[in-house]
Amino acid sequence: MSDNQAQNTVSPRPNGGWARSRDKGFYLLWFEFLKISPSYELARRLRAGSWSPADEARKPADFDRVLDVYDDLGDIRALNFQDWWQQTAVNFFGYRSLKPSVARLGTLRHNANEQAQQQFRNMQKYLDDLWNRQGEPTSVVLSVPLGLTKAQVTRQVLQWIAKYPEADRLTNTMLPKYRLDGQKLDSKSLFRYVMCVWVRAQFPKMPLWRVGVYANLSSTYSNRLRAVVKQETNDQPDDCAALKVLTSRAVSRAILIAENAARGCFPSYRKLDHATSVDWGDMRIAVKHRMNVDEATYGKRMKPRSTGLIVEQGN
Repeated sequence: MSDNQAQNTVSPRPNGGWARSRDKGFYLLWFEFLKISPSYELARRLRAGSWSPADEARKPADFDRVLDVYDDLGDIRALNFQDWWQQTAVNFFGYRSLKPSVARLGTLRHNANEQAQQQFRNMQKYLDDLWNRQGEPTSVVLSVPLGLTKAQVTRQVLQWIAKYPEADRLTNTMLPKYRLDGQKLDSKSLFRYVMCVWVRAQFPKMPLWRVGVYANLSSTYSNRLRAVVKQETNDQPDDCAALKVLTSRAVSRAILIAENAARGCFPSYRKLDHATSVDWGDMRIAVKHRMNVDEATYGKRMKPRSTGLIVEQGN
């Protein structure tokens, strides 16, 4: 390839962008928490024209924030994640640029001094075109002797990259509108929290400790009490009391995370002055819609791996 040739001929996407696989898993959780947010459900009703006096009474003081998020992310009640991601979410959660990739800027040979001007032109073209369309990510300019082995190249390149802080590796001037909050993200805990709400909504009369068992909330108490669920008598009241407290906290935390998500912040359980209270009848309907989407998408209703509890109850 001649150094005078274009470095890359990829065209930018007209819409949307890209997201790291790890982040996309958390956007799936964001999607699930929006489905259980009371405020987000109120926004859906308002935009759908099904607003009632009871809804007006529950409307939070910061409802405009929720409406802004809803107008971006839309009605998700009857959607699966993949459809929502492709149709809507990628435009707001994805980096609005080409996905960064390694680019060849030129070749240095024994007569490099005579090629200097051409290398400068290659660099300028790269900066003006591909680098710009990739969101101007922080990049390392290295010289890679072609005589090195693949192992040598890999080791030495990784050593150079390791010298840069994590923040430099994520630099992108075309940032998504909505980004994850915080650095220490725990997807397993988030999933257990939302699972507690699903079970609680479907079985409103179930004791909270049982909800914790079926949601597999605690590696200690849920496993220990799994056998108790099948018994008519409870011979571990202390464990049940402890799991009841954990489950109550998990449900409260899940709702708070959902309410923050409806305001464009996830995952966060910061206290909100204007969070909407939960109507468990509405929540049951929301969970039922979610299960119907699962059945339409996967041919079956999704169940907790550990127990297989979640089944449809009669109305």
